[in-house]
Amino acid sequence: MLRTQWQRTASSSTCRYRGAQDTDRGFVQVIIFTIRRVISSIVVLVIVSFIVFLFTALTYDPLKPFRARNPQPPKQFFEEKIKEFHLDQPVLERYWNWLRHLVQFHFDRWDIISFNFGQSVQQSSVSQDLAGRLNVTIRMIIGAIILAALLAIILGVISGVRNGKPFDALVTGLTFLLLALPTFWFAALLKDAAIKLNDNVLHHQFFFTAGQESPGIESYATSGTVFRDQLLHLILPTVSLGLLTASGWIRYQRASTIDVLEADYMRLARAKGVRWPTVIRRHGLRNALIPLVTVMAIDVGALFGGAIITERVYVWNAMGSYLNDALTQEDTYAVVGWVMVAAIFVVLFNLIADLLYAALDPRIRLS
Repeated sequence: MLRTQWQRTASSSTCRYRGAQDTDRGFVQVIIFTIRRVISSIVVLVIVSFIVFLFTALTYDPLKPFRARNPQPPKQFFEEKIKEFHLDQPVLERYWNWLRHLVQFHFDRWDIISFNFGQSVQQSSVSQDLAGRLNVTIRMIIGAIILAALLAIILGVISGVRNGKPFDALVTGLTFLLLALPTFWFAALLKDAAIKLNDNVLHHQFFFTAGQESPGIESYATSGTVFRDQLLHLILPTVSLGLLTASGWIRYQRASTIDVLEADYMRLARAKGVRWPTVIRRHGLRNALIPLVTVMAIDVGALFGGAIITERVYVWNAMGSYLNDALTQEDTYAVVGWVMVAAIFVVLFNLIADLLYAALDPRIRLS
């Protein structure tokens, strides 16, 4: 009897030891995988920056507005501007000078790493200009991602479970309708509807249809009032961008849910007597979310593109207007800086998606 108890104790200790080893091994795998992905992402970002810089530098002429003046500035003026914009240097040399100053380290500050995207044609820091505008755009994109993800998970799962029933037909029809709508038209439609609601139904301005906040509110209002004002200004752009994004995500989630429900392990769990809602929640939902996570990571770049149009409709002074001004002025450093910010977010969200795979499905190994 004593020997049997000793064997059980030794076996339990061995299991705990092996469990600890598996946990440590899994943690090491995550670290190695993350480092590998970060290195490959840096290579991708460098390639993207080279391609964009090359095409913009070869095709853009920041002196075009000055050449269009009548009368034109003197020749000495153009010579000074050419040196100021480094147009007298070869393209590859300009790119190398830009790349080697791109990442800067500050060991005496809390923000150790900073980015230097160069100077715009207005002689302002592209990094500082983008930082202020990115703060505004991120509100809309994060809000749209949260709204679209919630709608995709709820409506997609219910539609997949009720495949072929009236609710599924209704959701399918609405998603196809939203997929067919142009972004600018849908945003303008919501804006016009909000104006009519404010004037004819609510009789006060509840929905804000222009700007990211009330002009000058930060100079006289408290922080809580400013936050509430920004949230109210955020409703329409977020709904506009989030609904159009959710339309595609709902279709992916519905198809993934249908595939999972037909899997053998789902039938086995049901045959064991587990309640159907429990089977869906504990076994089906996690596996059905994997394709949605992939699509969400890929669509981050598309969200930046949709945000450009949405910002134009709702008169936001954010990333969209900055890119439009940079393209109009043929500003190489501003355009490349904007593209790099968008590319960094795409790479970051793809890395997060890869890490989530292992959390959603333990069968997936990051190694």
